Amino acid sequence: MSKDHQTLNEFVNRFWYVPSDIVARLAEALVWQERSFKKPVLDIGCGDGSIGELIFKGKVIDMGIDLNQKAIETAADSDVYKKTRAADATKLPFKNNSYQTVVSNSTFEHINDDVQAVKEAYRVLEPGGYLYLTVPTDKFEAAVARLARTEKNLARINQRLAHYHYHSLKDWRVILKRTGFQTVEFKYFFPERMVNVWYRFFRLVTFKPNKRELWSYLSDDRFKRFMPKKLIKVILFKYFQGFYGDLFSKKGCLLFIKALKR
Repeated sequence: MSKDHQTLNEFVNRFWYVPSDIVARLAEALVWQERSFKKPVLDIGCGDGSIGELIFKGKVIDMGIDLNQKAIETAADSDVYKKTRAADATKLPFKNNSYQTVVSNSTFEHINDDVQAVKEAYRVLEPGGYLYLTVPTDKFEAAVARLARTEKNLARINQRLAHYHYHSLKDWRVILKRTGFQTVEFKYFFPERMVNVWYRFFRLVTFKPNKRELWSYLSDDRFKRFMPKKLIKVILFKYFQGFYGDLFSKKGCLLFIKALKR
């Protein structure tokens, strides 16, 4: 099994009950696997560590932060993070010039004052340090808007995703430059065709049969023992296998950015 297929297999085994996460996070993982980081490394928005264990596999992150205290307690038990801490990205509890690298995977769109979070990342980075981001862009919003069909449906989806922003590359260049960063690399990935795939699964797993979203039933020990998990995993693996060639495109709706603190 190739490295890419091994990564897919790990995502399917972990997140078989929420396929929309498999397709989006797989693309992100393949982006992060290409990177190496200077230590020490800070991860902004580490969550419970389940995504970090896969996208940062083979790497060690010195500090992971998240607003969610319960998630942080779980992340502390992962193999990726040396330390974890509940903290606000707009008020980082670290001294100036504390880290050589700051990473953040699909987090800044969830931060209301994302500009302040960028300023904080700049503050805690050493001169010559790098900020690495993945974020959805305005192209992602436009693709979802076409699928949602109405502004009301789009607003409902954004509320469910807890997305405050969809900045373009141009917007990000301006935000980073004004903060003192220099954008040194960017890469689009996850084109509209993949957004269509993601959207179909997202609608499915967030459907509420009885006040709870479907994915929550599938992940519940009381119910998942009745599910043909092995068969589902085989089907999902074979299905997503066919999309590897479509994950990366100059017309992608997600964006990877590398920025230098000058």
